[in-house]
Amino acid sequence: MKLTNTFCILLLFFSAAAQDGPVRQLKEQARESGRFIDELDGKTDGLRRQADADYAYLENLYIHYHTHPELSFYEKETSKRMAEELRKIGFDVTEKVGGNGVVGVLKNGEGPTILVRADMDALPIVEETG
Repeated sequence: MKLTNTFCILLLFFSAAAQDGPVRQLKEQARESGRFIDELDGKTDGLRRQADADYAYLENLYIHYHTHPELSFYEKETSKRMAEELRKIGFDVTEKVGGNGVVGVLKNGEGPTILVRADMDALPIVEETG
């Protein structure tokens, strides 16, 4: 399901800087500890292809957020853009939660619930990483 793949890609993109991301790290840790999880081999191929296809868009989104920072309690444009992005991939979105907060709910049937929390505010520092 493309919606689920896109959601997973967003999670992976924002949670890992490494090209192969957390799946590779998890497998390496499992191998080092003697526990093998080879059942993941082949099951991530579709996700990797989707990540490759969406990488340029997600990288531009990352750059956008970092070139348009907003301080705490003033994240008006950041929260607006985040709400737009979540709606594009099928989330039910509630805006202005506690001020500028955004809540996105992806209804995917019965089963476990996952919560992802992220800060949107920037610190008043000069970017030196390019």
